[in-house]
Amino acid sequence: MRMETTEGPGGVGEQHVATAKRPHRTARARVVGLLYLAVLVGLPFGSAGRVDWVEGWVFLALIIAGGIGSKLFVKRRNPEVLEHRRGIGAGTKRWDLFWLAGFRLMLISIVVVAGLDAVRFGWTEMPGWLCPLGVALTSFGFALAARSMAENPHFEPTVRIQTDRDHRVIDSGPYAIVRHPGYVGVAVITLGFPLVLRSNWALIAALVAVLTLGLRTWLEDRMLQAELAGYAEYAGRVRSRLIPRVW
Repeated sequence: MRMETTEGPGGVGEQHVATAKRPHRTARARVVGLLYLAVLVGLPFGSAGRVDWVEGWVFLALIIAGGIGSKLFVKRRNPEVLEHRRGIGAGTKRWDLFWLAGFRLMLISIVVVAGLDAVRFGWTEMPGWLCPLGVALTSFGFALAARSMAENPHFEPTVRIQTDRDHRVIDSGPYAIVRHPGYVGVAVITLGFPLVLRSNWALIAALVAVLTLGLRTWLEDRMLQAELAGYAEYAGRVRSRLIPRVW
């Protein structure tokens, strides 16, 4: 699962690098992605100190199913975007590189804290019925993020203006409702994790992560209005960034 889903109707992200450089960069991105996935799915059991943790296995199943299902859906609807999601392209905003590293660490902290809280030390206790709710939220988040990615050919991992790819405003599908539906999907996934793992402390960590996601949305939106042709007009039509009629 690639949680770093910078998007917006302009779909800011990586540049399509030259063919001579792409194989190396693509291979490196795949290795990094696999290592990050291994850490994300393995840490709950490591921090819990045991493997007989039902919620941990539910979390693992969600990560795998959500990642595979999303990729298959996008590959069928918009395979080009998967190719352009590999690596970090020229023109990426420097602040976004720092944000991306920090957000990854926040996601890792959610699963680590959940294992410590819910299993190893039992600091707090979350009602069992919240686990199915977390499954539903996480599944919905994966579905919304995948739908947004399939709709937007510019949906890439990092913030930049894609001058090399005829960067344009996308205002169809979920982008007709909010300007950053992919971020909504990621936020819902992030909030679903601690519910699946049944940890109150992890929920606090998830809320902090979602707040930083909101900050990135604001920064990206401001950049798009200033630098992407037609985006300011689009923002005038679709006024909500993340929450319809709210923000």
